[in-house]
Amino acid sequence: MKRLLILITSGLLLSTAAYGLGGGGIFWGESTIVPEAVFDGELANTNAQFSYSGGYGYGVNQYGQRSGGFGMIIRSTEHSPEELFGVFGGGITGGQIRMGMLTASMNLYMGIGGFGGSMLPENGGLSVLGELTGEVGVRVLGWMQISMYGGMQGISRVGMPHRMADNVVYAPVIGTRLTWGSF
Repeated sequence: MKRLLILITSGLLLSTAAYGLGGGGIFWGESTIVPEAVFDGELANTNAQFSYSGGYGYGVNQYGQRSGGFGMIIRSTEHSPEELFGVFGGGITGGQIRMGMLTASMNLYMGIGGFGGSMLPENGGLSVLGELTGEVGVRVLGWMQISMYGGMQGISRVGMPHRMADNVVYAPVIGTRLTWGSF
């Protein structure tokens, strides 16, 4: 039984090493205000300006599917000193296409954490985060990539007595990621 377990484990490790893409790194992003002349509807339900930063890591299978995890903090850029809005951790899923030195991907970041401050009408609490982004990266070295991304981020507190729609904050975001790994 012990030999069989060692054989299976070795086979799994060798198969993951045969196609081992992925990476990890740091990111920084901020909310953006899109002029109403560009879109007829509202793209954001808050005027609060915020930035966020954190770290992440993911693996990529041979079909280009990403999976991994992240941690981030969100801060106000309107106040001095910067007000902490929230802290989140969670999972990453998505897909990527590689074309030489370029990588294009769609990513969904989903997490749980604490959120509050002046962005919400009541004091903070347990919250969920979702961020859907499109990303384009350029490999600058064999083991390092710089990416730009844009998308939408939404945050909602959970367990509040109000309608969930009253507790959601969403806004367009842009940012950059610096990734170390295998490209």
